[in-house]
Amino acid sequence: MGELPLDGVVVVSLEQAVAAPYATRQLADLGAR
Repeated sequence: MGELPLDGVVVVSLEQAVAAPYATRQLADLGAR
């Protein structure tokens, strides 16, 4: 698999809402840590 678009990006997630874990998962699937 090639390099992902967000490879090397670090995301700090302080989530509380229902949509936040979904958004974090999407970022992780794109390569963010």
